[in-house]
Amino acid sequence: LDDPDPRRLEPRLGSAADLESLLTALHARGMMLVLDMVVNHAGRGARLVTTHPDWFHPEQGCGALGPADVYCPLSGLPDFALERAEVARYMDELSLHWVSSFAIDGIRMDTVKHVPLEYFRDHFVPTVLGARPGLYLLGEIYDEGSYDLQLRYRGAGFHGFFDFPLRRAIIDSIAHAGSLNAVADRVKEAVNRLGIEGALLRSTFIDNHDVPRFLTELPAGLDAAERQRRMALALATLLTSPGIPQ
Repeated sequence: LDDPDPRRLEPRLGSAADLESLLTALHARGMMLVLDMVVNHAGRGARLVTTHPDWFHPEQGCGALGPADVYCPLSGLPDFALERAEVARYMDELSLHWVSSFAIDGIRMDTVKHVPLEYFRDHFVPTVLGARPGLYLLGEIYDEGSYDLQLRYRGAGFHGFFDFPLRRAIIDSIAHAGSLNAVADRVKEAVNRLGIEGALLRSTFIDNHDVPRFLTELPAGLDAAERQRRMALALATLLTSPGIPQ
């Protein structure tokens, strides 16, 4: 993030005209573009950290401000103090720029549980949906334990979330050859707690960049045929469970 103009595209990725052309080509094919976005933190070395150091939570003593997940830097990344009006306004203006300048179809929001729920509810969601009502808002909540956080942040306006609980059940049941009841229980829990509409809007997956890949979860010593069989079963489970497979 730069200051005063953080809205320009990274030149190495192309120009605004290039992005417009991509969107036009995607939409002509019935495809959609989901923009990856983060409001929780800036990158290491971001110029904004130097020009506005007071916009970020301190590393020392951050736990005294509130829950560490929200108020302490994640992996040492500069953590925005979104409870401050000027910081919230800055992020709102950035988000509004992207959704009003380009006909994107959705937003994948990073590190949702590290952001105050009130920021999403009172700022981000009404800002982006006000400018582009049809946006699909997908949140990343890295929590394998339950759907409690998904329910909380869904109340802030998100439509779906990455289903880390189901992914854990698929690993335990299929990669580790446990009982498939774990998968069935998670699917049932998602439908019961989120409702069928919420269950259908969540993003299901067997691995991604934040966790070990499925094949590396398999026990050592399995032959190639058994590795392939378990991979196929995991993908079949993914493709036949409620949700949007990633």
